Amino acid sequence: MKLNDQQIDIINSYGCRVIYTGCTPAYAKDKSLPNNSYLLTLARENGETWHDIVMGMKSDIFDAYYDMFGHCMKKMEYTDGNRNPKLWKANNK
Repeated sequence: MKLNDQQIDIINSYGCRVIYTGCTPAYAKDKSLPNNSYLLTLARENGETWHDIVMGMKSDIFDAYYDMFGHCMKKMEYTDGNRNPKLWKANNK
C-alpha cells in the first residue's frame, strides 16, 4: 500500500515527515537518511502489509498512524541513516 498525498499531508501535520511510502525494507539501509528516521512495518486488517520510512519523534509518528489507521503499527525501528536531520532537510527540499 502507498499513502496518497492527502494522507501524507495529514501525517506530516503531526510534526513528522514521510520520506518513502510503500517501500521495501532495503530502503532503510541508506546511510544518507536522517538519523531520526524509522522504518515502519504496518498491516491492514485484511493482512496486507507495507513499509514506510518516516522521520520525526517516535511518539508523533505512532500517534499519526494510529489516528489514521488504528492498530496498524507492527514494528518501528531505526533506519541506518546517520545524517543530521537539519542538514538532511536542507539538502532534500
